Amino acid sequence: MPANIQVIAKKDLSSVIKKGNIFTMIEKANTYRVKVLVNNNQFWLDNIRFTVYKDYISVLNLGRVTVSSLNVRSGPSTSEGIIGNLYLNQYVQLLLDDEKKLSRTAQRNGSKLNYPMEKLAG
Repeated sequence: MPANIQVIAKKDLSSVIKKGNIFTMIEKANTYRVKVLVNNNQFWLDNIRFTVYKDYISVLNLGRVTVSSLNVRSGPSTSEGIIGNLYLNQYVQLLLDDEKKLSRTAQRNGSKLNYPMEKLAG
């Protein structure tokens, strides 16, 4: 699982995580336990049933590659150089803006540029 996956609780999950709270999912263990970060404190949750996880949480910035190979480029154009590849079913962390909405990032000359997803659709 990629780092820093932001999650919103759909119901109360603990005395600390209440419905509507956004928290960071750090690690998912094979025992169906999840390590989370809330208010700079880490702890384990064991009450999220992953067979029906959508009843418990909504993931804000986790994506999965749905094509056999995806080129990662240094900028938002196919004329930009390829800096890496992602492959089918690989999970990736997506960038969120300050309002917790998806955005796109690119590197150019060492500067990080953000492109809101709404502007890319057109």
